[in-house]
Amino acid sequence: MISFNDFLLLYPEVELPITLTSEDSVDFSRHNSPIPLPMVDEFLAAANDDELTEYVACFKVPETNSFHALVTWKAGLMEYEYQVTTYDLVGNLIDKRTISGTKSNGESIIRSVATIESDWLINVVEGSEVFKGNQSTFNASASRVSNFEITANGEVIIAE
Repeated sequence: MISFNDFLLLYPEVELPITLTSEDSVDFSRHNSPIPLPMVDEFLAAANDDELTEYVACFKVPETNSFHALVTWKAGLMEYEYQVTTYDLVGNLIDKRTISGTKSNGESIIRSVATIESDWLINVVEGSEVFKGNQSTFNASASRVSNFEITANGEVIIAE
């Protein structure tokens, strides 16, 4: 039997604020083992995951008394992302949202960086880089900023 408490133990609690970049995933992977497949299937998997998709526990958001908020690194084919997933105290899913990562279609790369503040606001900056031959061009006009918030009941909403 898979225990939600055992799943929670995979996620160390960290101090906020924290910034999540693609380079940080190397540190998380070095310090944390991939999440066992039965736990992925029980608590994380998406319908479109394939056998190559891997999940690594990153951290637990501190001071969430009425729910759990976990940040996970999801590595798929040409798509890597940080997800924040919230659960009630017994392990039922409340909400799940991708907050940053890297995606590529072979011609361009879209990268985003997220900072989770101590008040559970999540600030995301996204930019794209286009490749032509051996050269790449950063498209500053395509950059965008978005903000999310983890609410007191565990929902992850777009912040205004």
